[in-house]
Amino acid sequence: MINDGVKILIHTDRLRHNARCLKARCRGIMPVIKADAYGHGLEETAAILESEGTGWFAIGAVDEGVRLRKAGVKANIVALLGLLQPEDAMLAAEYKIMPLIHSFAVLKQMADCGRPADIAIKCNTGMNRLGFTLEDMPKLTETLQSFPFLRPQIAITHLACADEEAGDQVTLWQINTFSSCVSSLRTTFPAMKASCLNSPGLLSWPQYCRKFPELEAAAPFALELTRPGIVLYGENPLAGTDREKLGSDVLPVMEAQTSVLAVYTLQQGDSVSYGHTYTAPSPRRVAIIAAGYAEGFSRALSNKGFVCLKGGRAPIIGRVCMQMSLIDVTEQPDTTRGDTVWILGGPDTSAVQPITAREMAGWAGTISYEVLCSLGRNRRIFLP
Repeated sequence: MINDGVKILIHTDRLRHNARCLKARCRGIMPVIKADAYGHGLEETAAILESEGTGWFAIGAVDEGVRLRKAGVKANIVALLGLLQPEDAMLAAEYKIMPLIHSFAVLKQMADCGRPADIAIKCNTGMNRLGFTLEDMPKLTETLQSFPFLRPQIAITHLACADEEAGDQVTLWQINTFSSCVSSLRTTFPAMKASCLNSPGLLSWPQYCRKFPELEAAAPFALELTRPGIVLYGENPLAGTDREKLGSDVLPVMEAQTSVLAVYTLQQGDSVSYGHTYTAPSPRRVAIIAAGYAEGFSRALSNKGFVCLKGGRAPIIGRVCMQMSLIDVTEQPDTTRGDTVWILGGPDTSAVQPITAREMAGWAGTISYEVLCSLGRNRRIFLP
């Protein structure tokens, strides 16, 4: 937690809505709730989704899985970062967490703990970060057979360009390569599940995830578990593309509020904040708000972007400080100390639109993922 100046509102009804919309398209989903569920709260998000019938989760580190088990989560859990700490192998076995095995060294580390355990296998099909290549499959299968107490349950790959129509050939190549990897693994481990499609993949490639029996023969590997991440939290990964409408039915789950600390008049020619990067072109009403880069309100928003208050939008002026920022409220003359300010979200009216994470990311020169993860470090309030 940072301070009480910024509070995060989590709309659990919207999270449920998004999960249901995505599940309606797929044979099964494995929600990605790593990084504290993208700032939405790890344990709380898992509990909500598990109550919706979710049977699989993807997390980052093993310790997140331990937190989920201690919170009572029963679903299958895959730790996408594999084994980070020396104790992770033993913890994974003890708490029934599937570490993602992405190299022979990690496989040996897991085997050395000597405990029976379920594991996940990472296939590198072109993302070129972690994972076994198609050429590794024969050796991998042979090595896995030498550790019968390790039980491969699922193969996973990650799409690199699924959010870009120009990358369709790359996506198809990855899907076909993954199919070959899974086919190779299933010669020895026929019950292994598979997960290929991320948020944009799920939306853009419905032929690989819908509940159509006739697709079983064509792509059984991709029909099992899709991995929605950002789309689950209401951000459309296809926004701004020709495929935007494919993700238009999700709702933003997170909003962020702060309050006005003070209001004063800035005279023409006066400057504000560090570096005096803003000078008033005329007398302006200025409000100080309790949000800064320590709370995830990026310093890159200095002299860029807007917040919502009093039924309108107010521009950010001057440099964003550690725990304070300045806004021009000349168009909201009744602004006073204690007023609520929406730095993300806000009322949706004919006069003003809520601030979206994608919009804020554009002002700050980043992506909506970072906006949500950064703001989500603040105090969260879960709304029904």
